[in-house]
Amino acid sequence: MDEASLPHRAGKIPKSIGKFLPPLETFDSQLVFIYNGPMTRFWDTYSCWEEAEVAWDAALPASTPSAAPPPMKVRGLRRKSLSWMIKKDHDGTLRKHFFRHPFRYTLRYLSSLCKRAPYHRDGDLFFYGLSSLDAFLQQVQHAHLVLGFSYCQKPMECPDKRFTSACRYDPNHPICRACPIGKAINTMPLERVTCVVIPRVHDIARVLFDVQNDHPKHHILFAISSCELSLSAFADFASMAGFRGVGWRLGGQVCPNFRAFQYAEEGIKRGRTGFQNPDHYFEFLRAIRSSILQARDGREE
Repeated sequence: MDEASLPHRAGKIPKSIGKFLPPLETFDSQLVFIYNGPMTRFWDTYSCWEEAEVAWDAALPASTPSAAPPPMKVRGLRRKSLSWMIKKDHDGTLRKHFFRHPFRYTLRYLSSLCKRAPYHRDGDLFFYGLSSLDAFLQQVQHAHLVLGFSYCQKPMECPDKRFTSACRYDPNHPICRACPIGKAINTMPLERVTCVVIPRVHDIARVLFDVQNDHPKHHILFAISSCELSLSAFADFASMAGFRGVGWRLGGQVCPNFRAFQYAEEGIKRGRTGFQNPDHYFEFLRAIRSSILQARDGREE
């Protein structure tokens, strides 16, 4: 089907835009947790972080950091985000959770709106309900972590396709080996960590609610990499639901405005995002892994 004639939930794609888009992939709106990868993680087969990282990066070309994103300028982002979250809650997941505690969530949401920004920011890091990275690392020792990635980080040649939450993170597959998502998932221990690729901003909340229901005895934290627009759009809803965690701002070909964000939410994304400083991100993951192992086994990496 031609992109310019493809029906779009926000209206047909203008021909002036459609002609510049690559062929579209079929988007599976059913969110699937990381399910089809190996049962062991690559880092667990080595005695220390350095040894595993050297083995992973062997025979790979040096990674190129993504360019810094342009300043985000979106008027009325909170209003547009609220409208988008309500209109696109097709399966009613968010409504269902909201009406379980309507007064609590309403008060939290209004309280969040009274703040200039419902998060604390330090460079590329967005903190939700937390004051610093040290506070996050202290809490992650005894929490269940949701480690999330924007689908825009997937390579164009992804064997599980781009616009889906499926990911095989297979160390023996050349595309997975060169993908930062594949590397990141393989650094994490299997216990107390849920990894997921997130197609839409709604799915951030959906995953967190699902994990919260599946692990009622654990405190839930999240660490999600996404563009500044998505991290900002999600902030009031994180405050409303009481979710705490950290967002890592991506660079590269991010959505420059809300219209581009809407297209990306429908699976129309020709560019790829990435980490501006991959080494810093993987040092962050190393600290997470070390905190979890220290709490579990009394050892660090």
